[in-house]
Amino acid sequence: MDLMLDGERKTRVYAEALGLSGLPAAEQEREVKRVKDRLKKRLERTWGKERP
Repeated sequence: MDLMLDGERKTRVYAEALGLSGLPAAEQEREVKRVKDRLKKRLERTWGKERP
């Protein structure tokens, strides 16, 4: 969440934070996208579509 709030966009940074550095690049991209999408969905359900 902190990375998203800081405006970070690099998959490599997210993969490192999530402990996915050892995976191939394609898997890192897939897993990072999955985690970010789940987090966004959870926030959307909690706070609605308005952005804090």
